[in-house]
Amino acid sequence: MLLKKIENVLLQSLFINQCFVYGDSLQSSLVAIVVPDEEYGNEWASLKNINQSFDTLCKEEIFQQTIMQNINHISKKNGLFGFETVKAIHIHPRPFSVENGLLTPSFKIKRHQVLQYYRKEIDFLYGKIHPPKSML
Repeated sequence: MLLKKIENVLLQSLFINQCFVYGDSLQSSLVAIVVPDEEYGNEWASLKNINQSFDTLCKEEIFQQTIMQNINHISKKNGLFGFETVKAIHIHPRPFSVENGLLTPSFKIKRHQVLQYYRKEIDFLYGKIHPPKSML
């Protein structure tokens, strides 16, 4: 499975400007960091009568659910298998850039740097998908 292939599928979504898909070898699911398309997100919010800043919109549960539903739809439409489908996302309003060290000068994602930058969020996503079993 190539993560880049999955990222390219997700980038077909009008909601998504950039994404980073990650798969932990000790986990059975994929997670993603998603940077929404600000213009499209604001248009969607306007149609839903949601009047908030883009940063606030990115924290809204309904916006996150809508993007997740869109990811599921696009993944199925493109024939991704269950294990290739992202199970949880973290939405971040600011794009990856050369300036913040997350893109190379040729605008490719620096995977290791993105992973380190979003480590807490990725760990949180895995905790949501696979909560630790409580001790009896």
